[in-house]
Amino acid sequence: MKKVNRERKSTGGPGGGIGLLESVRTEMARREGAPRKSGGTHSPGRQKDEARRRYVSTLAHEVRAPLAAIRNYSDVLLNCPPADEEQRRSFLKAIAEESDRLNRLLDELNLLEKIENDSEPFRPTPADLGDAATTAVLGLHPLAARKRIEVHLDGLDEAPLVWGEPNLIARAATALVENAIKFSLPGGEVKVTLSADFAARTASLTVDDQGIGVSDGMEQRIFEKFAQVAVPPDEISPRGSGIGLTLTRLIAERHAGRVTLVRKERGSVFRLELPLCT
Repeated sequence: MKKVNRERKSTGGPGGGIGLLESVRTEMARREGAPRKSGGTHSPGRQKDEARRRYVSTLAHEVRAPLAAIRNYSDVLLNCPPADEEQRRSFLKAIAEESDRLNRLLDELNLLEKIENDSEPFRPTPADLGDAATTAVLGLHPLAARKRIEVHLDGLDEAPLVWGEPNLIARAATALVENAIKFSLPGGEVKVTLSADFAARTASLTVDDQGIGVSDGMEQRIFEKFAQVAVPPDEISPRGSGIGLTLTRLIAERHAGRVTLVRKERGSVFRLELPLCT
């Protein structure tokens, strides 16, 4: 088994959370003032409208959290700056981390909207599943190191070629590995394994963790927008956006593949299956 422990730096894009928050507020106000459609409580139109309201409400909450943290730390630095240099740096680091969290959320939402609406053409090419796995493991090394989690990558030497968009496949792989690290307890282990089933003409990227696992009945719901597993407030850090697994599912479906979850006594096994390139 091969362990990848090199680090890759990442940079965030420009912010945009305040504008998004205003758009969310406008949309919420519009929906509140819109006339109610007739129909039963369980009519498809009513259910769809209710789902949209929950989506907007949850989105507003997800955006407010990092914005509130940024505002609070900024107020302290501007109005009551700490005398201790180390404390000032910790506040600035917190602002940077919350900004990155907001940027990732906006980036994921933008990609989610594009895939759901099929607004960009699908341009598949032969893609190395090993490259996608390596990108994921290296990019998430800082997060794994902070939690003292060992991430192992197996099957890299015989990584199969799949048919798809390399960037999207890398995003799906990153989402699965990131999810495993985030919901693992400090000092744990995450195994990423590449394999191919030539009879079924599929390639697989499997992520096996020893984390808190998924409760019974959440196997399908975990792939819905903003789905979150129930965890003690201070046990898991940082908390996920609730979009990564939804993106993974949509990316898999876009490639005529699938993503599955197998519950274990301790932890979970996520498997991304994609068509082999032939």
